[in-house]
Amino acid sequence: MSEKTRAKQELHVKDTLRIFWQAMIKNRKESWWALLYPIGMVIISVAVPFYIGRILANISTPGANMRTYLTMLAISSVVGVIFSRAGIVNLFALHAKTMADLQHRALDALLRRSVGFHNNRVSGKLVSDAIDLPQSFTHMMNAAYMGGLTLVLTLIVGLTVVFIHSWMLGLALLVIVGTILTWAYIESGTRSALRRQRLIATKNVTAHLSDVIVNAQ
Repeated sequence: MSEKTRAKQELHVKDTLRIFWQAMIKNRKESWWALLYPIGMVIISVAVPFYIGRILANISTPGANMRTYLTMLAISSVVGVIFSRAGIVNLFALHAKTMADLQHRALDALLRRSVGFHNNRVSGKLVSDAIDLPQSFTHMMNAAYMGGLTLVLTLIVGLTVVFIHSWMLGLALLVIVGTILTWAYIESGTRSALRRQRLIATKNVTAHLSDVIVNAQ
């Protein structure tokens, strides 16, 4: 890939992210409340197993008082479910409102173009690109809220708890997690070219099918 092509792609990515951000800040309330989802998932995946482990460890101890751990288990379970539920509802609301705004902007931009612009381009490709814009936002938000933030918070909180109780075990887990994440990053990079080719092929098929339907009418 030439430097000119790479610079053009980077500029396109920046412009797309800027458009996403402008549409997203119109729904600040949903954006902030959606953060409850990764917080709730961290509570469910870290706090709940922690208290379950404490309860199981105290079962074999005669006279052990498990009331505190049972109470904390119940509280963390309820709070985790409520937070994740509230977060996912607001995330879906953010999807719907922002996708509607992006779709409106994309179609409005196409309608403002001249007749010559549309005559010199494949109409199906333009429609496919207009549809892909809001869908790309949805994929990005799902990756950010459901994937990235949830994973990062879970790793930070989980490793912190392990380090507090055993720094040697925490260090071992840190090395294992770092190795797995590094391998996943390298593997993702090797597959990016295949994903790009598949996307281009899919868009070409969609554009061709759209033109066939339009011309048949």
